[in-house]
Amino acid sequence: MSRICITQIGSYCQPMKPIKSFFSKIRYKLFVLIIEWEIYHRIFPHLQKNKKCQYPFNSDCELLKATVQHSLEADYFIKTISNRAEKMDRAYGEAFRYIMYRDISERMKMFEQLVKQRTYPPLWNPRSVRKTASPL
Repeated sequence: MSRICITQIGSYCQPMKPIKSFFSKIRYKLFVLIIEWEIYHRIFPHLQKNKKCQYPFNSDCELLKATVQHSLEADYFIKTISNRAEKMDRAYGEAFRYIMYRDISERMKMFEQLVKQRTYPPLWNPRSVRKTASPL
């Protein structure tokens, strides 16, 4: 089986890492664009009652309840699918579970990266500065 090469110098094959990295960056930027568009153009206007977007919540409290519900549903689906995959043919089931967990993990890594970019370090958080600042 031969490897796919971008350039081949003599017998040395250059890996496709730059192309994978390029597509990885594009995929992440698209992910961020979609998440932030939904937050700023759908969820926030919906909560402020400027726009009706068919979400199952109308207040911050209901949003929190819906978040908890979706968290529980995600746990349920992961466990259910994993248990059902154990009942498949051994090789197919293991391959299926590997792909499922790999895809979930890749998606969670993008959420983690976005969260890291959108949170302030403790010393730079304007909320903590406001709370700890003393009046003159």
